[in-house]
Amino acid sequence: TCTTVHLVEQAMGVPYRYSKEFMHPVIRDGEVSVEPFNYFVYYLDSDIERDGNRTLFKRLAGELLMQETQLGAGTVYSHVIRCLALADALKAEGWMCTFASAPESTLTAPALGDYPIIEIDETLSEAAQSAIIGAAVEGADICIVDHYGLGADFETAARAWAAKIVIFEDVPARRHDADLLLDASGGRRAEAYTDQKLLPDTCMVLAGPRYALLRDAFALDAAPRASGPGLWRIFVSMGATDPDNLTGEALTVLAATLPDVEIDVMLSAAAPHLAALRATEMAGVTVHAGVSDVARLMAGADLAIGTAGINLWERCALGVPSLLVIAAENQRDNAHFAEAAGAAMIVGEEGVLSGEALEHALKDLARAPERLDAMRLAALDVCDGMGAKRVADAIAALMRIG
Repeated sequence: TCTTVHLVEQAMGVPYRYSKEFMHPVIRDGEVSVEPFNYFVYYLDSDIERDGNRTLFKRLAGELLMQETQLGAGTVYSHVIRCLALADALKAEGWMCTFASAPESTLTAPALGDYPIIEIDETLSEAAQSAIIGAAVEGADICIVDHYGLGADFETAARAWAAKIVIFEDVPARRHDADLLLDASGGRRAEAYTDQKLLPDTCMVLAGPRYALLRDAFALDAAPRASGPGLWRIFVSMGATDPDNLTGEALTVLAATLPDVEIDVMLSAAAPHLAALRATEMAGVTVHAGVSDVARLMAGADLAIGTAGINLWERCALGVPSLLVIAAENQRDNAHFAEAAGAAMIVGEEGVLSGEALEHALKDLARAPERLDAMRLAALDVCDGMGAKRVADAIAALMRIG
């Protein structure tokens, strides 16, 4: 979404949004206080049809009134995590893997340091970026692209030095020059791409959470657990950096609703609100930054509160139910798919947490532990954590085809 759009919507008094007060931790002169802020939020029960402002943005860009750009660490983490999962699976099969990425990627995901890295200047043209990578690797069997800013021009240029092109996508809206496309979004089907003629006729499509790229720990640990005693430990992760501090909002609701639960909060060391969250010193809350064994931490939870990116599939593979905030448009399908499957409940949209919805969900699950148990089993059915192995096998098959 775009803040400018929200401002215009507020000025026009649109009927599908309203002004809501939120309480946020604020640091002033080294002291932390909780203060009220107003935000123009979307009614969760509104039935209007939305497209994530794509129509508006396209028109503004066409009239040179707006320019789209990547925001570095804000989107880089989930991309790196899924690429690392596949790289690990390919390495286990004997492949040699090299990453090409913007310099800031390693700040958000230090695990990239386990592989050779080619640093790329993303201000260059797609063809120029491809040429730099091609010269550095001196040819490759596979070029795997996971980048919203690179499209068919880059992919076609990469064919000069790569035998096959593999693409990771989240939304069936762009054309690609690929041999294999992966979209692990909830409910996604190959027809979403093929019916729109977005791919070459020979392109293979892997669709749905069955192909979610998770690290080994989630596949190895993804086994049904015995029903727990109820709701005693909650895992909170609103994305690696959580720039809007949804974590702080969730903790405020948790403190008022379930004051006796143990809470594990996970962020990256680059999260802008990390210091403020640590300074709040809420009872029962442990804030983790830069954790390497995420699966162990996550698996110990009875419930998770988080966004609906790749970490949703991680939680499902471990049998951890989720209360979800849709933080980006490409998470919408994931969230609704998991909710329909009985593995999750949506408590916020457009990057806005509904405190009321979160409170109701927490109270309902605390009163009905059998529902929590049913959500655990449903989560395990959504994703088994074996996606990276399946994709690695599909890539090997693609190379055998020639």
